[in-house]
Amino acid sequence: MVSTENRLQQNFTNSDQRYLPRWEVQNRVVYSSDRDPYLHEAHTKDLSCAGACLRMHEPLAPAQKVKMTVYLSENISVKLDGVVSWVKPVQNQTEVGITFYNTPMKVQDLILEHAFEFKQEDLERQWFKGWK
Repeated sequence: MVSTENRLQQNFTNSDQRYLPRWEVQNRVVYSSDRDPYLHEAHTKDLSCAGACLRMHEPLAPAQKVKMTVYLSENISVKLDGVVSWVKPVQNQTEVGITFYNTPMKVQDLILEHAFEFKQEDLERQWFKGWK
């Protein structure tokens, strides 16, 4: 029998075909995990309404839950719950794939609005890929 944690890890590993595009942004992130309640800082490598890739110095483990605040700008931030889907060491940092869950529509809309203002052409290209 496959444990819930293993199923989560398998699902996240097979999620390369993303419906929602991710935008390359370097937003400040403050987070804590279910295994470490202290606040840590990271930065996004990319971000979407459904997840993000974070660059950090503290290692996290697959299936670990995190609570985070992502700063979309100096004055605008969103609070998100996520789970680690993958971890990859890169030079002196670690890249961590986070899948968001229980994200309110208002927060998703705010992320999308910010991304649209920041990378309007990329967003339109992704949404209308294959259309003529």
